[in-house]
Amino acid sequence: MTRGPGHYHPELWGVDQQHRYEDRIKDELEKLEKAVDRLTQRVTMLLGGIGLLVFVIPIVSPWVRSFVGIP
Repeated sequence: MTRGPGHYHPELWGVDQQHRYEDRIKDELEKLEKAVDRLTQRVTMLLGGIGLLVFVIPIVSPWVRSFVGIP
């Protein structure tokens, strides 16, 4: 099959279309990476808060029980 100067396949991507597609995918991956980083920070803070509560509750509970009047 020969391709003359006027022969064009509109169903095939051109170089500029490929670059636009790659740029769009790159932007979407960057957004996804930022979202994952934010989620990681939130989960870390949540687990840290739970760990702090687990550490503090046994220390504070005797004073709270004596203050409330529960033996």
